[in-house]
Amino acid sequence: MKRSPDFRKICIGLLFALLPVAVVPASAKSFGGDGAGIRSRPSLNSGIIFAAPLGHPSRIEKNVQNWTLFHDWQKSNGWVYKPLVADVKTAVILVGKANIRSFAGRKG
Repeated sequence: MKRSPDFRKICIGLLFALLPVAVVPASAKSFGGDGAGIRSRPSLNSGIIFAAPLGHPSRIEKNVQNWTLFHDWQKSNGWVYKPLVADVKTAVILVGKANIRSFAGRKG
């Protein structure tokens, strides 16, 4: 059965709106730019360790000038340019199949 675009938008919206409250700590942030360069030190001259995808959930450890030190659920850490950090809370589902409901409970 083909799903309508509205159904997909609702599911994605629920993923980003409801799950973060239950899964991601209150101090968590995400990266607002797709392919944000994660660096080993807080400098543009520092090498890029990896590129984080849009919405990559992370916990902020500290801020130094225009840079933010973070670590994520995979125990990766590094520095990202502060304007690339968003207040949007996101989550990662670590199972192959998950039920996404419109509200807490089994009937949602």
